[in-house]
Amino acid sequence: MNAEQLYTIASTVVEDVTDSDIISKFAGLQNNLNTLASNPGDEKVQQSVETLKGELYASMDALGKKRWPAGVQQTIEQLGGGILISDEIREEIQNLFQTVSMTPVTVRDRINIIRSEIASFIDKLNALIAAFQALNIEEELLEPGEVELGVLIPREEIKNKLESFAIEVSNFDKIFKNFSVVAVGTREEFNLTYISASDLKFFIRPSAKTAALISATVTFILTSLNQVVDLKTKYDEITASGIDEKDLVGLKEGIHRKLEEDLEQFRNEMIEKYCAHKDKHDRHEDSNRLKIAIDHLAPRLERGYSLEVRVGPLPAPTDEADEETKNANIEERDLFETLQEDAQKLKRIVPTGPPVLSFPESKTLDITEGDK
Repeated sequence: MNAEQLYTIASTVVEDVTDSDIISKFAGLQNNLNTLASNPGDEKVQQSVETLKGELYASMDALGKKRWPAGVQQTIEQLGGGILISDEIREEIQNLFQTVSMTPVTVRDRINIIRSEIASFIDKLNALIAAFQALNIEEELLEPGEVELGVLIPREEIKNKLESFAIEVSNFDKIFKNFSVVAVGTREEFNLTYISASDLKFFIRPSAKTAALISATVTFILTSLNQVVDLKTKYDEITASGIDEKDLVGLKEGIHRKLEEDLEQFRNEMIEKYCAHKDKHDRHEDSNRLKIAIDHLAPRLERGYSLEVRVGPLPAPTDEADEETKNANIEERDLFETLQEDAQKLKRIVPTGPPVLSFPESKTLDITEGDK
């Protein structure tokens, strides 16, 4: 990613952690546990610990509702702040208090370790922010209503060849154009906002509706693929034990057939959602476009490609008296709420061995010449 985006992520995380007040809640609980260790029978201190524990959980819940996109979560983890996105911290703290053998000192010491790790990470982000400010680097913020879509292309897929990278970018342009015709009825021109070289990513800013259809599709594909991860693991273990793959053709075909059926049902739901107003012929054409896009996108996601979505602030509510305008505003806000939810789910699948699935890619990605 570029420095401006890293600055934005660092500022967002620091602001969200500060707003949640989670560090001071950890410190308050730690201090009261220290007092309880010296006065284990003090009921007032015991009650204070219970109160502070509830406040800490509330702060953790508040932080959890910040809806960091999957791409931001990945960056946080890469920077050493994985503790902030771990789902296991609250469970660990609850277990600490519920385990009879745990003394206040033991719980206090573990609480201190967690607090110190979070505080140290925030200190590092603040130092990073200060460095960006000293170098006159600005944040890369999205305006209200703006959406940014990022695509990660695994380097092993293109062998670091410029020509191969250009071909893949062109392929994604065609994939996204198929989505845009379905979502908004026209071929969008996607402006390239920037390219990241650390992880090979490029970013564009499509319309919110197109981004919503793409993110919903990717979310569904990832969910479907994750459902067969256990089967894939078993498949790999069986083949590694010496069983010939030809003896597992039925299993492989069954997994693929189930996924194809699920994707067809999903495609029908999306056509109903986005194209219900169109006539039968246009709906059929859009269904074909969506199938082409999915057939090209799904195998790439299985091979380790990933997409991420950044969403600007929600559009401000309108005071317009016109009922149609109010409904449009509500629809727009609902769309952005959905985008924010999907943005958290677009986590990369890390390939493990050869794919079990073998999507037959469509012969062409080009959309009909008559499309506008």
